[in-house]
Amino acid sequence: MSHKGEMITITGKDGFDFTAYEVLASGTRKGGLVLIQEIFGVTDHIKDLCDGYAERGFDVIAPSLYDRSQPGFQATYSEQDIQTSIRLAGEFPIVDVLSDVQLC
Repeated sequence: MSHKGEMITITGKDGFDFTAYEVLASGTRKGGLVLIQEIFGVTDHIKDLCDGYAERGFDVIAPSLYDRSQPGFQATYSEQDIQTSIRLAGEFPIVDVLSDVQLC
């Protein structure tokens, strides 16, 4: 599957590096969006959504919110991955995650 954007690395205020999928607007830029992942992580579906908004004129970034617990995690719809997703979502260091999202 080919995506229009790329995974980039962002350094948080505390020095932690996390990744995000970034895609720039096609044509005239209308604005920017931070797209928050589902429980499954920054998957191909999230990247497709970002690409779609970019086609409509928006710069889009989707930070990988699980990177602090399990970098690069992308769940499938298997029961094991769903349980891992639930665990990771419950472990969110919310202060750090909010700070990371603000950098986007």
